[in-house]
Amino acid sequence: MLIVKYMHLDSSCSYTCLAYMLELLGFDTEDYKIALQMNLPYFIDYDEESDIYSSGFMLQSAKWFNQFLIPRGYLFSEKIKAKSEVLKFLTPGMMIGLLNPNNSKHAIVFNGFNNSLFFF
Repeated sequence: MLIVKYMHLDSSCSYTCLAYMLELLGFDTEDYKIALQMNLPYFIDYDEESDIYSSGFMLQSAKWFNQFLIPRGYLFSEKIKAKSEVLKFLTPGMMIGLLNPNNSKHAIVFNGFNNSLFFF
């Protein structure tokens, strides 16, 4: 039985998705446990291109996820796809990053589809 993971902290959707994906592989954890075990609250990153500092749960990429995953035998990789390619590329258990109309971001995990219904 699959347990639904909840976002315990603000802006932790990608870490919640990471916990959900790990659960699909039989590794039980949660967003806040990932953050604590990788010392995430103490990480700060500077993006020269945008001139923005980010820290904590705002560090959402393979670079940061792999701080937690690699020591446990997993690896996170990212692929950017055009909208026209996404449907051909989707496989169950895959995290998808969405850009909302208000320029905020959100992460979800694709669970599969049935006929024309997609489940996340």
